[in-house]
Parts: sequence; C-alpha cells; structure tokens
Amino acid sequence: MPRGFNAENFWAEHTKHKEIYLEKEKVIFFDEIDSTNSELLRRLTDCSPDNLATMKNTLLVSATQTAGKGRMSRGFWSPRNTGIYFSFCVMPEDGVRNAADFTVCAGIAVCRAAERIFFNGKRALQIKWVNDVLFNGLKICGILTEGMAVPGSEKVSAAVIGIGINIAMPKSAPSEIASRMGGIIPEEDVARWEENNSADIRITLLSEVMHELTSIIFKKENIIKEYQSRSWLTGKTVLVKPLAGTEDSGYPAKVLGITDSAGLLVRTEDGETRELFSGEVTLH
Repeated sequence: MPRGFNAENFWAEHTKHKEIYLEKEKVIFFDEIDSTNSELLRRLTDCSPDNLATMKNTLLVSATQTAGKGRMSRGFWSPRNTGIYFSFCVMPEDGVRNAADFTVCAGIAVCRAAERIFFNGKRALQIKWVNDVLFNGLKICGILTEGMAVPGSEKVSAAVIGIGINIAMPKSAPSEIASRMGGIIPEEDVARWEENNSADIRITLLSEVMHELTSIIFKKENIIKEYQSRSWLTGKTVLVKPLAGTEDSGYPAKVLGITDSAGLLVRTEDGETRELFSGEVTLH
C-alpha cells in the first residue's frame, strides 16, 4: 500500500539519492495551508536579521492549499490527492540577483523529474515562458518565485520558489480550469500507479523534483540550452503586455525564441526585435 503523505516518508524516498542538499529538520509537511509561499515568507519575516540564515534550504509541503498563489496575484487551484504544492527557500551567499533565474531552474527540474517518472525519460513536456510547464499544450505546473529582502537593506537575501504540480486533473474540476489546465496522467491512473509502485505518487514526484532542483542550483548547472529547447512559444504569434495585469491592450509579436539571458525574444509587426524579461504573453 502507498506510504503516508508526510516528511518521514519523503525523507526515506529522498535519501535514496547519492547527493543530498536538504536537511531533514527543515522539511515540513502540512495537510492543508493557505499557501506554502505565504507561510515561508511569513517565517522569513518573523526572523531577526541575525537568524535569517536558519531558514536557508527550508522546504514547506502541503497536500492542498486554500489560497494558492500565482503570478499577478492570481489564485492557483490546489486540489487534494491529485497534486503536490511546495515552496523552497534559497539564500545565495551573494544575495539574489535575479529571482527569475530560480523559476527557470524549477521549470527544468519539474520537466526532468516528471519525464523520468511518467515517460521513461523521454521528452514530453514544454515550458511556456516564463513560469508554466505544459503537457499537450495544457498547463500542468505553475511556478512563482518571490524575493525577500532583509529589513533596512537593499539586498534581496532569499528567494522563495513556489511550485504547484497537477499530477492528474480531477474530473470534478470546474470547466474554466479544465479548459486550460491538465494533468500528467489520467485521474484513474493515480491509484494504479501507487499500487504498482507501493508509493505515494506525490512523495515520489516531490523527491525527484527536489533532487533535480537542488542539484541544478547548488552545482550551478548551465541549463539555458535545455530551457530554450523546451520553449512552447517559439514560432508562435503572441500578444505582449509589457506591464502584466494591466488594462494595456498590448501588441502582437512573433516569438523568435529564448535568449541566453532567459529573456523572450520577439519581433513586432514593424520588424523591431525586442527582448522581454517581464510582462505577460498570450497566444494571439
């Protein structure tokens, strides 16, 4: 039978890897929470500047979220049993220079882990710049990275990487969600997978994602070529809103690809080439 959804079983699974970057006492599980990102940011805020470093490499995990967070203050639907929701605190010695770099790392980590578990290592997932992982054109994972500055300092000391993965899309999902979001496997296959593998599917995926994510970050692996090759938007015509979440009507452009700086390279209708590092793009 599947093991329980808890930190002990996660640690038993995770320590099968030869290289471990996590600390057991900093892996914290919840049955339910408003948002793992919100909770981790609250804990960082409650720390004194002298104690902030104790939060380094903290991992918060929840079976469900009542107020999951997406970009631009959007909600992230977090159903129980068919998804996994977690946040990880990274504190580079020289500070966080660009929080989006960790979003790129997380996207690659999710793709690698999910493909190893569900697709025998074959390439199956793509990334929609900058923070969505897609399967068959539907979003199966959202990533939100938020920075945390020490009070009285301009330095961003911590990055909180929030990841929500839809392992399966419940048949009970609201139609407006099911039309744009999907799952890696059908809902009815979750129990079959767990029986065949004698494991909780969420624990297994979490362990593999965190193995990939920590390896990428702490080994400083150069993953930009893989990120570029997984771009779902390349070659498509999109509507660009430079200021995401505003009423700005934006402008149409063709996506040329992803730059080595992880920017989105587009060509406008008048032939101008632009590199985007922020904003929102939707298919036009």
